[in-house]
Amino acid sequence: MSEAEYRYLTARLAELARPRLTGTPGAEVVEGRLREELERLGYEVREIPFSLALWPTRYALPLVASLYLTATLRAASRLLAGQMRSARRLLLTTPLLVLGASTGLRALTTHLPWGKIGTTNLLAYPIGGRPRYLVVAHRDSKSQPISTAARSLSILTSIITWATLTAMALALQDRKKWEGQRGRRRRALGWQTLTRMIARTTIVAGGNLLRCTIGNESPGALDNGSGLVALLGIARRERGEDDIAFLLTDAEELGLVGARAAAGWLPDLEGIINLDGLDDEGDFYLIDRRLWPRGELAPHLADLIEAAADMHDWSLERRRLPLGVLADHLPLARAGQPAVTLMHGTRDSLRRVHLPTDDTTRLRGRGIERAVELITTALQISRLDPKPIAPERLLG
Repeated sequence: MSEAEYRYLTARLAELARPRLTGTPGAEVVEGRLREELERLGYEVREIPFSLALWPTRYALPLVASLYLTATLRAASRLLAGQMRSARRLLLTTPLLVLGASTGLRALTTHLPWGKIGTTNLLAYPIGGRPRYLVVAHRDSKSQPISTAARSLSILTSIITWATLTAMALALQDRKKWEGQRGRRRRALGWQTLTRMIARTTIVAGGNLLRCTIGNESPGALDNGSGLVALLGIARRERGEDDIAFLLTDAEELGLVGARAAAGWLPDLEGIINLDGLDDEGDFYLIDRRLWPRGELAPHLADLIEAAADMHDWSLERRRLPLGVLADHLPLARAGQPAVTLMHGTRDSLRRVHLPTDDTTRLRGRGIERAVELITTALQISRLDPKPIAPERLLG
């Protein structure tokens, strides 16, 4: 990449890295700047409007965490009281409560008839082009009191504490039987101590999740100013081609609402590449695996990107998303699209995501630069076997 290209990327990053939660003035400024830049590059930009209610997603995690915390602590109390049957019922219904609350809040985000705000996804496409591939990046940012790494650790800890308590409740008999048998008193005291330790751990992990309301204090340089700038860099390089389009989603940080809205009107494409979190240090991570049902989301697209990484001698690991992390390729893949997410970084990258410290002082743009090179190389390889899609199908 030339020095002029690199300066272009860093200049765009400085412009876009500002607090921009959906529905705020910062979000409007960034939307206007992105539209202006894509039009300057020669693309036609179309707004795809949608609406959402803010509060169900802004407070979703604390609300779900409160259910988990209440149910798990009550179950621990009943275990200590020797009420094994009652504790088992409560623990076994906890996942259903959490799943039901999560599903209900997600539905309220799009179906609640009041308190909604309007926003847009931006679709940029070459005039008269026949796109085969779509590059995606979300344009909103959010802040939370703890980082993504701390949030993921708290979720994992919560799952472990629930599973441990459930295993104990299923394995143990009535406490009086334990205490009444000769030589078992010490063992009974041991599991009581363990239950109290688990309860304390539950309070710490659940307390962290209770704090995770959504604010607008993070500049979002890494998440996801880096993806936006890489998208612009690819658009700048590919402006003479007619087989690629670009989608800038909003409300990714509010439950992937923008991508869920887009999934309903996109035509079948050969590949969708979502760019999200491109840090300076580390390796590339291609999120192309699903946990259940197990398998790959887009094998041919992942192979294409992996081949491009091999040409540059860059390390690329194909994996699933970290626990508690969401990305825009998920609703697109559920809609049947061959969609993946590309990331670049280390474990330390997640320690500043969603914090006010996610700013340009810690991001020089080297990962962005490599992502532009990687995706443009993959596109060059793909053009050896073109299968165009009519533009009217892309526009719906």
